[in-house]
Amino acid sequence: MRYPFGGTLADWTFDPISVGEVDNVVHSIGNVEITCWSERVGGQRYTDLLDADGQPVSHVLSSGGDDGAAVGQIPVFFGPDDVPRMWVAAGGGPRALILAHEQPSTDVVNDPAKLDRSLYSRRGVLLAASAADGPVPVDPGLDGSVLTADSAAAAGVRWASSALAGSILAWTGNDYAPAALKTDTSRPRLFVGPVDPATVTGVVMSTRDWHDTWIGSAA
Repeated sequence: MRYPFGGTLADWTFDPISVGEVDNVVHSIGNVEITCWSERVGGQRYTDLLDADGQPVSHVLSSGGDDGAAVGQIPVFFGPDDVPRMWVAAGGGPRALILAHEQPSTDVVNDPAKLDRSLYSRRGVLLAASAADGPVPVDPGLDGSVLTADSAAAAGVRWASSALAGSILAWTGNDYAPAALKTDTSRPRLFVGPVDPATVTGVVMSTRDWHDTWIGSAA
């Protein structure tokens, strides 16, 4: 993206002159060559510029008053790609900082040094490193699952079920609670109470590789 410069109330070329006994009176002058640089001292000269009509130019001239602008006005021009600020010298004089009319967006998509927000595609997504400078989304796991290191996973981590992570049901005197876990066979569960959970109405025992665990004994 090329950013526009010049054409504002602050963009003029001046020359100090003496008027009578008064020195250094500011006097606007036109047709002054404006060069653009990357640094205040030294640095790289930018010659990849465009004028207001989009034509390539290596420098800019302040107005001589014959183009509809006031004498000394610096016209609108465009800097090199992705350069929002430069140091400019008028007629070979000391350089001054000039800022583009539009500054770069703070959206992280436009800054390679920051994370792309689109990686967070939905609620619960985490980012982990698949390699140096390589963030990869990790989708949320099932309710009650825990984040576990796994060298075989692209992100080096994965969500895993845990019998002790929100999967404990306790005997209330006539039932196991919480009720929502009685039919949740998506993870191992731990039943704590004197009644075999397989005999309790509403309890669905897991048929997965893991086994539901019952701690207790009949009264």
